[in-house]
Amino acid sequence: MKIGPAACLPLLSVLVLACNGKADSPKPVAAPVATKDSTPAIGPDTAMVQNGHVRMVGPDGHLQMEGDMAGGKRSGLWTSYTRDGRVKSRSEYKDGLPEGISTVFRDDGTLFYTGNQQRGRQVGEWRYYNTEGQLERTVVYDTSGAVINDRGKGR
Repeated sequence: MKIGPAACLPLLSVLVLACNGKADSPKPVAAPVATKDSTPAIGPDTAMVQNGHVRMVGPDGHLQMEGDMAGGKRSGLWTSYTRDGRVKSRSEYKDGLPEGISTVFRDDGTLFYTGNQQRGRQVGEWRYYNTEGQLERTVVYDTSGAVINDRGKGR
């Protein structure tokens, strides 16, 4: 099974846009490469794992993202990494959709934001931090994902 754009879009749009402002997606290698723990790394010409652990690597061989698949859908914790191996984000998935806590870090490792998702929608309180680690903004979403309160600088 190949992973479709819809399966990558929720996490990648949050990660890529929030962390560097660009809408470019990871560019996986053309074929599997060996990884430290012998888990197959996925490229565009390889079949996606239906069940089990997946590691996606970039053209330079660095680990970009990893997580588990269940029934061809993301499941459990998925983690993405910067080029130098730092954690860029962690998000929980259920049945292929973000479900649970998502946390995104800046390239320097400082916390950027964290919040909860249900069925792929932002819900509850999301906290955004400045580069010094201080809470800068809080946005509260209802169960449909609509903003019901946005508190931060200048608000």
